[in-house]
Amino acid sequence: MRLAALLLVLAAPVLAQSPFEGLGEPISASPADWQAVGRAIDGRLRGWKLPALPKPFEKDAAPRVAFISASMGGPARVVHARGLGARDALERAAAQLENRPDGWKWLKVDLVQKARVPDGPAAFDPSMEGELTDSGFWLPEQLGARGMADASPRYVFLSSSVFMSDAGPLNLYRGHRVSRPITQAGAHEAVDGGARYLKDSIGADGRFTYIYDPVHDKVPDQYSLLRHAGSILPLFELQRSKPDPAAMAAAKRALSWLLAQAKPCPKGKGLCLVEKEAVSLGGNALGVLALARCLQLAPEPAFEEPMKKLALWLLDSQSSDGDFAHKVDYPSGRVRKFRSDYFSGQAILALIELYKVDRDAKWLDAAERAVGFLREARDRKVPVARLPHDHWLLQGLDELQRQRPKPEHPAYAMRLADSILGAQNQAPGDPPDWRWGWGRPPRSTPAATRAEGLCAAYRLARDFGEEARAAKIRSSLERALEFQIQTQIGPETAMYLKDPKRALGGFRRSLDVLELRTDYTQHNLASLLCWLANR
Repeated sequence: MRLAALLLVLAAPVLAQSPFEGLGEPISASPADWQAVGRAIDGRLRGWKLPALPKPFEKDAAPRVAFISASMGGPARVVHARGLGARDALERAAAQLENRPDGWKWLKVDLVQKARVPDGPAAFDPSMEGELTDSGFWLPEQLGARGMADASPRYVFLSSSVFMSDAGPLNLYRGHRVSRPITQAGAHEAVDGGARYLKDSIGADGRFTYIYDPVHDKVPDQYSLLRHAGSILPLFELQRSKPDPAAMAAAKRALSWLLAQAKPCPKGKGLCLVEKEAVSLGGNALGVLALARCLQLAPEPAFEEPMKKLALWLLDSQSSDGDFAHKVDYPSGRVRKFRSDYFSGQAILALIELYKVDRDAKWLDAAERAVGFLREARDRKVPVARLPHDHWLLQGLDELQRQRPKPEHPAYAMRLADSILGAQNQAPGDPPDWRWGWGRPPRSTPAATRAEGLCAAYRLARDFGEEARAAKIRSSLERALEFQIQTQIGPETAMYLKDPKRALGGFRRSLDVLELRTDYTQHNLASLLCWLANR
């Protein structure tokens, strides 16, 4: 026993006391080479002999640190090892995991490329760099999933990563898949995951799990009736291309719950969705919109009268010039000064969709007056770069042009689209996964809402004689979708969370914030569905 232990020690690589001291130069390898490493480790953990690795790895003899994360669908087990050369480090890491003839469900392989002592507290990016602390090694994904970045780690490190599942290898950046260029298959996969997350978020009573904190596996005590109504929308849109009875039933439950919250409006006109002692134009509008989209798919007598009563309040909130009151106190009806960039656009789209259900011209008349007010009174003198990025209004203009075509509708829409196009991230110095989003750092939902607007503008330009502009808008839209897919929680991210299954498929707040909210997934799902329907 002692002799065997001595021989094992002698056989171990001679490394410096620091695990990163003497670390070799970064290994330069192609994405295909990294994928080959992922396949090799997957085979090794099925009980096969580790094959020859691609040349950059097989010939390497410098000190290396490797990690392997392995999961059968639950929280991952993460192991690491040091070795002389990439092959040795990977083999030593793999030896710490049991072989599974049918393979692990999810595997991620990380090889440390660079390590450094941080210059000072918080002088590093925990979304990109792992840590070595007094408690051990932590990959960036572990830091994010546990909310535990140490302000003063001993070392921070960058690694290159590849993920393996039954679908094959995926190259990763910042822990997420690289989704460029977007493909029809990739978009369908994202839609399936997002729809599953949204459907599963609706409880038996019809109420959403509005916010889910996957880091702490908790549901904060917050809610929004407006976002409840909006979050139902893509589940109805999904039925047009992928009928799903379970999703349809869940969406109807959510509508029934929403209507149960309605109260008689101030002055007794119609129904109002009341929240925090106020009625918002957007809340009622999205309620009407969700009901109309449901009724466009199939008759539902129980929803027809409430839809019209909610819409009556939209008409009652509109002044003679076409503008709307955006929020009123309940029950007094006193108009507040509050204004939203989006509420008027939501009301316009809702009224048009209601008109498509019952063909009553009063709804379309009100929508057209509202568009005229926004175009002439609010936006005519505003420079393009300062116009609101209003996806709801763009969708309304697209639908209005199909019901009452006028040249000013697409012209106005193209101004709004140009404002969105001009603000899209294209700076060459940005991190590669920031490109084609909006804002610095970019977030998931601002990109998704703008993509919804661009999709509507693309339809208008394509169908009403502006082919060159349509091509430009489509290109920008597709780049936006590529950015968005990076923010979806796939298994490569979920495997580090406390409840991977619950978070899987949802769209998170941003590239480095894991918070899930139903409207984040709503808007990403809606923009993907629009692109798939209009390719």
